[in-house]
Amino acid sequence: LDLSDSESVENPVILPTSWHQLENCDVYRVLRVESVAEQIILSHLQSDGSVEILPNELASEIQMAANAPNVVALKSIIAYRGSLDVTPYSNFSVPQDQWKSALTSCVHDGRVRLSEKVILDFVFTVAVKISTERGLPLQIHTGFGDPDLILHKAN
Repeated sequence: LDLSDSESVENPVILPTSWHQLENCDVYRVLRVESVAEQIILSHLQSDGSVEILPNELASEIQMAANAPNVVALKSIIAYRGSLDVTPYSNFSVPQDQWKSALTSCVHDGRVRLSEKVILDFVFTVAVKISTERGLPLQIHTGFGDPDLILHKAN
């Protein structure tokens, strides 16, 4: 049994899922929800030059990724990227003015990095909903690893 969370990460040190499959065992995926959201936003940016994606569209696309047959758990970096002081967005209703400015702030040099609290909290809310509905574990990564870690907010 091999659990891999490498599929949504662009890092030359982390081996891809295809490598793990060479181990002659079952390979399952731990879905990194923020990485998936970043990829979704980036694909919208690359397709039409805009980061205009509505919250419910983003939620729907994250749900589709989580429905892949090899996904057995979700992983969030909310604790050290934003904080554990999460604002839950019931019914995925996010103030549109905050949403649009936050999306724009996450794009730098053609790359997307979720850093705005409103989006981080929204993506975490989506992850909790998916985890609850599907009975999947949700790992909240709180350890070191990000240069912008604020330890007292992640604890």
